Amino acid sequence: MKISKDVRDIILFFVISFMVIASLFFSFVLVENEKFLPEAKNDIEVAYIGEETTEILTSVESSESSTEQTTETVSESTTIIQIDDTPGFIEVPNLVPVGEVESEEIQSVEIATEATTEKPLSDNVCSISINFSTVFKNADKIEKYKLDSLPSDGVILKPYTCEIKEGDTVFSILERVLVLEGIQYEYNKTTNVYIEGINNLYEFDCGELSGWMYKVNGEFLNVACDAYKVQKGDVIEWVYTCDLGKDVGNEYRG
Repeated sequence: MKISKDVRDIILFFVISFMVIASLFFSFVLVENEKFLPEAKNDIEVAYIGEETTEILTSVESSESSTEQTTETVSESTTIIQIDDTPGFIEVPNLVPVGEVESEEIQSVEIATEATTEKPLSDNVCSISINFSTVFKNADKIEKYKLDSLPSDGVILKPYTCEIKEGDTVFSILERVLVLEGIQYEYNKTTNVYIEGINNLYEFDCGELSGWMYKVNGEFLNVACDAYKVQKGDVIEWVYTCDLGKDVGNEYRG
């Protein structure tokens, strides 16, 4: 059967129209699906992250509670310090307040000092002191800069207890104590030792009759300081004279 040209044109028109409509329909469906799928995917991710966040928060709460328990356990031996707003803590083991440490140290020093004072190393001791108070009565004879550099009370060394060693002399006791106390001194030795200066105060600094002398148990001895052997209980006094011994209770006897 032969189909006329007009009928074919009509059929072809409907076929093409159907294909165009079908194509538009499928395109619309695909676009809508693309809009829907990302939203669904995001919902799934959010839900997963939410579960994970819940687990993390639970873990953090558990760790905080365990930290509090641990802190209570070790509070006796550790001190917890929080610096600014930084999360977390620094544990400082065996931390003792500064005030307590200082008081304990001071107390220990006081106890040690008392023990040393009350209990000398041995009974075989002597005492030594150094005084230059006569200089102040003769201030016009000494240069002002040197007088100003000396102790204002006229004392270079207060009575000092020193243990006597075998063979000790007045000079060896003096030298040992001056070295221990960091006091400057100078001496001259030919046949015997002669003390020239102590604490930068020298012979002739306060006149032509001035210089250092010593006495033992209140008595000036007519022997060199390295010739007298120190005995148990001796009291050695070094004094500075401005008048050849007259102003300190003894006139030089050559």
